[in-house]
Amino acid sequence: MPIGYLLINTETGHMKNVLEALEKIDAVEEAYMLYGTYDIIAKIKIDNMDVLKDIVIRVRLLKKVRQTQTMVVM
Repeated sequence: MPIGYLLINTETGHMKNVLEALEKIDAVEEAYMLYGTYDIIAKIKIDNMDVLKDIVIRVRLLKKVRQTQTMVVM
């Protein structure tokens, strides 16, 4: 089962709201707030790359998400 990591930048002051929304997505196995370049990291377990694409689009559509970067574990 492929694993992806999604690095997320949020609007200032909205990390907790985005984190709570991520926790409601079944494919998100873990999610944490960060200090540094990104605000949140989410570990995503997927069945295939099409599912990953759908999850990334869903996350990008969350209110207060400004930017994402996706990394797939080889």
